[in-house]
Amino acid sequence: MEQSTNTFRYLPLKTTPQEFRIVLIQPGSFSSPINCTLQHVYLKDNPSFETLSYVWGDPKDTVPIVLDGHIFDVTINLESALRHLRWEDATRSFWVDAICS
Repeated sequence: MEQSTNTFRYLPLKTTPQEFRIVLIQPGSFSSPINCTLQHVYLKDNPSFETLSYVWGDPKDTVPIVLDGHIFDVTINLESALRHLRWEDATRSFWVDAICS
């Protein structure tokens, strides 16, 4: 069994008001490493984001990305999706079940 390389630790969510996480994919070229940040947002503020469901795939088949400056393992399928969806010149906001839950 492979040992996880994750060094990331989630900050707890508040239950009132309704708070959730979105991931901000930082700009970069297609071949540059994936660098993301998590942001806590409130439903009442009507935050702008897109959604991406990427829990599927072999959970043991992972690659690292950078999340808030720490290593965070994601499936190869999710890393590929983030790479293809990332913009070169602007941050892009998503709720991704495999990262934000």
